[in-house]
Amino acid sequence: MSEAEGTKGRILLIDDDQEVAGIVVRFLKSEGYSVQHANNGRAGLDIIEQEIPDLLLLDVSLPDLDGYEICRRLRGDARTEQLNILMLTGRGSVNARVTGLGSGANDYLIKPFDPQELLARIQAQLRLKALRERLVQMEKIATIGQMVITLSHEINNPLTAIVWHAELLHERMESLPNIPPDVLTSLEAIEHEAHRIREVMTRLARVTQPVVTEYLPGTSMIDIGESV
Repeated sequence: MSEAEGTKGRILLIDDDQEVAGIVVRFLKSEGYSVQHANNGRAGLDIIEQEIPDLLLLDVSLPDLDGYEICRRLRGDARTEQLNILMLTGRGSVNARVTGLGSGANDYLIKPFDPQELLARIQAQLRLKALRERLVQMEKIATIGQMVITLSHEINNPLTAIVWHAELLHERMESLPNIPPDVLTSLEAIEHEAHRIREVMTRLARVTQPVVTEYLPGTSMIDIGESV
């Protein structure tokens, strides 16, 4: 999800140590982050189900699901497979770190940690998230560019023929007697709509930052007017 309004980002902390959690929450809020806290794995997963945070701070040792299992579940869900996860734990062995990273964590911080180091790790993860989103946006723009090239080739040639023949037919019919007015009106409508299609293709070719809006519930579309 995007950053919470008025904050540097939305962070979820899952940790059953109330004292540590309280310190972390107060510190991060003082640094301008929006922070939620869950004291067990299932409660944390429920929060994520409702709204995916920008970053998850995840303790390994929890009373129900451990951090490794939570990581695996999140990575196995298409909605959360890209969620940035910073694992917090008192287990400092190499095997513990390998297990944490292998389960899907992006980074691993050993307790007790310095608040400034935690802040630096959080900032790094949020920068990576922003970079990933930017790359996705660039891929969308590149895809639109390829689509425009294809559409221009496939549509403009027959569209030019439609416009030419409609204008020619309109000109010929105007010189003939007793042509019903509604026939000429229909030809004018064909010419007008063909020119509208050509204008849409011209505007589509100028799209540099696609703006997506909801067209119908559950269906989105690119707003060409806002995107140009």
